[in-house]
Amino acid sequence: MLGLPRDCWLGKTKGEKAMKTFWMVWVEGKPSPTMRHDTKFAAAQEAERLARRENLPVFLMEAISYCAQGPIVWTAVGE
Repeated sequence: MLGLPRDCWLGKTKGEKAMKTFWMVWVEGKPSPTMRHDTKFAAAQEAERLARRENLPVFLMEAISYCAQGPIVWTAVGE
């Protein structure tokens, strides 16, 4: 998967602080999303609102991992 290390998908490594899962909403053809939603339900509500307003496909996205500046290290997001 995307050349990420296998253990990236299995959860945090020893001594690593877990990041809370979040969701974002993206309207196709619009700029990248900037708002984090703490719950899937809140993101889904926003997606429905935007779908009605924009009349375009709206995607609900869940953060699964991230990397940071410096030596690139992928870290799983979640529990």
